[in-house]
Amino acid sequence: MKKDFLLLIALFFTFSVQSSAQNKELLPGKWDLIYFSAIDKIESSVAMQMADSATHDQFQKSKQMILDDFFYNFYANGTIKYNDISNLELVSREAIWTVDENILTITEFKRPYERQAKIINLSERFLELSLMIDGEVSPGSLLRFKRIKSD
Repeated sequence: MKKDFLLLIALFFTFSVQSSAQNKELLPGKWDLIYFSAIDKIESSVAMQMADSATHDQFQKSKQMILDDFFYNFYANGTIKYNDISNLELVSREAIWTVDENILTITEFKRPYERQAKIINLSERFLELSLMIDGEVSPGSLLRFKRIKSD
């Protein structure tokens, strides 16, 4: 029984190490955001349904900006460049990224800010992340990215 348990732990550890290494290998490249579940939640919320036209217009502008201009560009050296939105303005950011098992951590250079996401799915073509808050996956926070072929 003890031998079986140790074998199970060894297999789990091996899978975790391989998964982490595979994530680090597949992640470098440029990824365009193609879906963010929070947008759907906001769009279908009672508050948005009852909002005035100015609020709808502002939401549509934000939504379009997010879907048109949000990307992650991961570099093999552990740095990342990406667009973010702050006060309805597009902001370019630079940071470092690390992966531990299936947790992606992005730590910015210019401000004391760190974000984490759980890697749900990663392949040559697609990346799916769930945002994390205080070390826990945030329900309904799925982001889906598509890899952009580099020139």
